[in-house]
Amino acid sequence: MKFVSLEVQGVVDDGEDCYVVEDDAEAHFFSIYGRDEQGFAYCIGDFSTRQNAELIKAAIESGE
Repeated sequence: MKFVSLEVQGVVDDGEDCYVVEDDAEAHFFSIYGRDEQGFAYCIGDFSTRQNAELIKAAIESGE
C-alpha cells in the first residue's frame, strides 16, 4: 500500500480503546500513521517516545 502522507500522533490507551491526544505529556505512547488517497489512517507502528517514532518516520520517508 502506498501512503500519501505519514504522521506521528501521541496516543492514550484506556484499556478498552486508544485515543489520539494533542498534548504529548498525556500520551502513553506514539504511533506512526500512514494516510491513503481516501484519507484513511493505518497504524504502522507504536513507539515509547516521539523521538523514536519521528526517527523511523524520517527513515521511511527517505527510503532508507
